[in-house]
Amino acid sequence: MAKTIKLNNVDFTEMFTKHGYSVSYTSVQGNQGGLMKDGSYMEDELATKASVSLPCLPLNEEQISSLLSVVYASPYVQLYYYDPRFGGYRDIIARRNKAEQKHKGFGADGREYWTGTVLTLQER
Repeated sequence: MAKTIKLNNVDFTEMFTKHGYSVSYTSVQGNQGGLMKDGSYMEDELATKASVSLPCLPLNEEQISSLLSVVYASPYVQLYYYDPRFGGYRDIIARRNKAEQKHKGFGADGREYWTGTVLTLQER
């Protein structure tokens, strides 16, 4: 069963692959850490931020347009997703990091499709 994915409270679950999205984490460091006089190293971790990569199914022009219009409506998007670190769903404000897609051409139904679309969103 696919995990629910919402962008700005709009459910886009059916546009993403049922498996294969990834969540990674980045450590945000402050300026108080570093190498100490005694040779030890001190961390100054301020936060841990999630980065979510969401691969899409092949999308027709209407689908990809509706998805990208929500993502590019503002610099930040509200993302609702399953986060394995917390063991449940989270609602975060995320910055769109990357959205790439390639034109596949026409499908058997005569409609144009885009494939390889991957959205990468970084927690604010």
